[in-house]
Amino acid sequence: MRRVVFGLILLASLASPALVAGQAGEGSLRGVVQDATGLVVAQATVHAESPAQQGSRVTASDEVGAYQFQGLAPGLYTLTFEFMGFQTVKSTVRVSVGAIARLDVV
Repeated sequence: MRRVVFGLILLASLASPALVAGQAGEGSLRGVVQDATGLVVAQATVHAESPAQQGSRVTASDEVGAYQFQGLAPGLYTLTFEFMGFQTVKSTVRVSVGAIARLDVV
């Protein structure tokens, strides 16, 4: 029994630093893209740019209008939302370490 407990404690102590290291210094950003009537906009292109991040990150909203960026360096981000037939929208949001920032766009 003691060997099992010791083994579990050892396993947990070895795994924890690896989990923390993968998340250390990073944050996430997510939100939903909607039109003026509240309907979701699928396949909108979302660009995230920041002096804290090298280059631009790009994703697209899914079938329920949701988008997500993970593994972002902390800092202020400018998001650009584009979809054919709609006006381009720019907005800023702050990403913090270990946090999930949220920015919904209408």
